Amino acid sequence: MEEENLHKTIICSIIKRMELKQILVVLMLFCFVTLQAEWQNLEVLSDESLWSSSSLTESLKGKTVTYGPDALFDGDYHTAWVEGVPGNGVGESVLIQTNRGIEEFAIVNGFALSKRLFLKNNRIKNISFYFVAGLTAPGLVSELDYSLYFTQEMLFRENLLLEDHRDVQSFMMGESVDIQWTFFREIVQQFSQDYPDLFHMILDDLHMTMFDFNEEMNIRLILEIYGFTGLKIVISDVYAGSHYDDSCISEIDLTLTDY
Repeated sequence: MEEENLHKTIICSIIKRMELKQILVVLMLFCFVTLQAEWQNLEVLSDESLWSSSSLTESLKGKTVTYGPDALFDGDYHTAWVEGVPGNGVGESVLIQTNRGIEEFAIVNGFALSKRLFLKNNRIKNISFYFVAGLTAPGLVSELDYSLYFTQEMLFRENLLLEDHRDVQSFMMGESVDIQWTFFREIVQQFSQDYPDLFHMILDDLHMTMFDFNEEMNIRLILEIYGFTGLKIVISDVYAGSHYDDSCISEIDLTLTDY
């Protein structure tokens, strides 16, 4: 009993000496290890860094119009990404490759072209953030010149509340940069165990070994050449539109920093 109390005292003492940022990293990664996700396949063209789970396509004045995710980063509040599934779009998502840390997230909610369109369509009430990390390897290119990445994701922030207006809304995420980087390092370790043949191809190409790949500069090189990190934004709830059941986001802006 005395030994157990001593262990608790030591643990509490260690936690007290840790910075809040360090504690967050430990807790987030503990959750990731505890709820170990399965690898997912992501096919990426060389010039791609943005994907959506769906996009609305409709005919306007005889022309086919698609409200794709590119509208989120065109600097124009009069365009919008609109999800394209039946229902209100809860569960639909956008994935943004960054390969850098995310310090700040900004969003223009709804279809901001006009107040009328804003109110007629759904706006986002809650969103959830997932960090995505993964690796590819030499030769993992499909017949259509897609590079195949093996990725996993980790929930970072759930059900963030957005206000129901057309102005820019910003959220600081500076505490997440260490979490993102540590998550990528954990993914590299996991990949080396689950796909040893592919991982040895990476090491051979970068002139590394199993003894030195985990050094900081080598992990950074692996990220630069074969790595993937990004942010997945998921619609968790919506403000209902007066006429349509399509959920819209007009603009997103990310402030990035090196890991």
